[in-house]
Parts: sequence; structure tokens; C-alpha cells
Amino acid sequence: MSLNENAPENALIRQATIEDVPRILELHFAGLQETNSCSADSSLDADLYQFAQHYQRDDARFVVAVSRQEIIVGMGAVVSVAADHYEIKRMRVASHCRRQGIAQQILDELLTFATRHHPLWDILLDSSQTQTAAHRLYENNGFVCYGEALIGGDIPSYLFRRPGLSSTAQ
Repeated sequence: MSLNENAPENALIRQATIEDVPRILELHFAGLQETNSCSADSSLDADLYQFAQHYQRDDARFVVAVSRQEIIVGMGAVVSVAADHYEIKRMRVASHCRRQGIAQQILDELLTFATRHHPLWDILLDSSQTQTAAHRLYENNGFVCYGEALIGGDIPSYLFRRPGLSSTAQ
């Protein structure tokens, strides 16, 4: 758990629990609607409906940002998806809480988890093309855009990669 004293909201970053899933889903779908990133492919959200199976594992971490009022205002996850890399998923901050450093707090927590467990592994993520502030956040944290894809077949997205230590040594 960490508390950033410089963030006006003083968001507490903690491990998400099963009890958080209803608010996680609410925040997730609000973010999709806001960025016009809703997909007809409902399988893209299966991990959130099977939260324990996907995120309560040793090789995954799902965190939430909680405001002083004890409301979940942000979230993010990192999951081992192959034998050599992690994927960051589900990064969201409620619209009324943006530009307060909360996304950076969440990302810091996820990167710390990933690099502590497997510092040599690359970290991948995708982000819809409309989320320019998120792209800046990722680039400021060592991620490089390496391609484009249609996520779910219909959401134009950029693909980002942060090289692990083995990649940077070459």
C-alpha cells in the first residue's frame, strides 16, 4: 500500500478484492463509454467477471486507488501472460479525479510488482488511440509505441512496450 502525499486526492493504492468488483466494473464501463471504446466482443471483459481466477494469483496484481472518502477512483492490473512478459491492463481513473497523479501512482505500483518479480521481462500494454494523456503517461515511464491494432476487432489502439533489463542490455 502506498499513499502519495503530493496528490490532492491523497489516493491510497491497495490490492483489489472480490468485494471491489462491482465498482471496478462500473469504473471500467464508464471509461469505455467515455472514450468510445465499447466493443461488441463481450469476451474482452471476461477477466473482470472471473476476477479471482484472473487476478488473485501469484503472477498478477490488480490494484485500486481509493479516495479519502473511501471511494474507488482508479484501477489497474498487471498479469504474466507468457513466459517472458507481463501485460498491464484495466488502467482507469474516474474522470473527476484525473490530473492528480493517481494514474502515475497506479502505474508505479504495477511496474514495481512486475520488475520485482521478473526484472528481465518486457511489459506490454495497449491503449485506444483516443487516450492521448495515457499515451504520454506510458511514454514518460519508458514505454515505446511499437504498433497499432484493432482491439476486439473494432477499437483502434496503439501497442506499447517497456523493455525488460535483458532488452536494454543489448
